[in-house]
Amino acid sequence: MENKAFYSRYIFGQYPVIPSMELHLLLPYVWDVGGIIVTGECNDQLFGSDLMHRVVLTSGHKLLHEPATPLNFSIATGGFGWTHDVSQELYTDIMGSASKAGIVLTTVQGLFWWMNFAFKWQNVCLRMCGNKMPDELYHFFSTPEFQDWSVTGHQKKLPDTWRNYKLPAKRYIYRFNGCEEYLKHAVKIGSLNRVIKS
Repeated sequence: MENKAFYSRYIFGQYPVIPSMELHLLLPYVWDVGGIIVTGECNDQLFGSDLMHRVVLTSGHKLLHEPATPLNFSIATGGFGWTHDVSQELYTDIMGSASKAGIVLTTVQGLFWWMNFAFKWQNVCLRMCGNKMPDELYHFFSTPEFQDWSVTGHQKKLPDTWRNYKLPAKRYIYRFNGCEEYLKHAVKIGSLNRVIKS
């Protein structure tokens, strides 16, 4: 769980929460009571990619701010074990698709953001439920408004340190609950494979 204090204070005991190991086990219950399932899916696609953290660890944070050149992308992905040829082919695909969408990518961070936003969105939306999304399933961040925000302000999301990754979201949470500890110190952790336990 990425924000246990928030969950404990504002969700646990306030709403019915059903631990879900598998979505297919939860859907019949949801149908029976006329409920819905709301996920946090697509949030990472709005902000970039956790691959950027691997870049920070292997090549330093400064590389994310460097120009979006084939060489810089190759350096950034070198720590992943990708060959130069694979990196260059992916760079060409990223830049080509961004150009067709009218998106200008100027930094290495922008390359990783677009790769996650454009190439992974559908996979993330459908990964919990196969190839068809049930009507009762809502991904909170999968809206045109969030997508517009991400596209029009993707350069503003470039963190100065990894601790500030997703800072706009952390500021939003802070305005709601006033938790300075979370605002200043929380770092991105993978939550997909974590199970909520109550």
